[in-house]
Amino acid sequence: MHFTGIFDCAAESVALATSALLLVGVAWIAPLFLSITRSEEALRANEEKLKAVLNAVPDLMVILDARGRYRDIFTADPDLLIARADQLLGKTIHEVMPEKNAQQIQNVINQTLSTGKLQQTEYVFDMDGVDRRFAGRVAKFRFQNSECVLWSARDGTVDFSSGMCLANHKITQISTRFLC
Repeated sequence: MHFTGIFDCAAESVALATSALLLVGVAWIAPLFLSITRSEEALRANEEKLKAVLNAVPDLMVILDARGRYRDIFTADPDLLIARADQLLGKTIHEVMPEKNAQQIQNVINQTLSTGKLQQTEYVFDMDGVDRRFAGRVAKFRFQNSECVLWSARDGTVDFSSGMCLANHKITQISTRFLC
């Protein structure tokens, strides 16, 4: 008995079917790859815009969860941090700050999360023996399926010092006028 023709025919059918499936697969996958490529390009462009904005803004921005755990940190000036970013990420404010500061910040986090409203606060940190004054704006938002806050902190130490010098200068001028 001779079965070669049957097997040849079956092999050709399998080859044709495989080729057809590959063509259908390529036709289906090609637009998907194109879409992924476009999405990646858009993501890179948005990332570049975000980096430019963050570099232009002098503020420190931190994402903290409800327990005060550092989830992400954005700053163009690492000197605004109380420790290196890699030492803060994953730790709570209670682990890395003096308790007085940590409790003040935790209170603002709690208030922000409970009201859902933007909170504004001012606070002082002793950083390397220098009192640095910050103005904070804190907003609630969801980050990686958790309720968190975005804390934007602006260092007002120079502004505060300049204001104090200006105030002292005006007081001196006023005192001098009355003494003469």
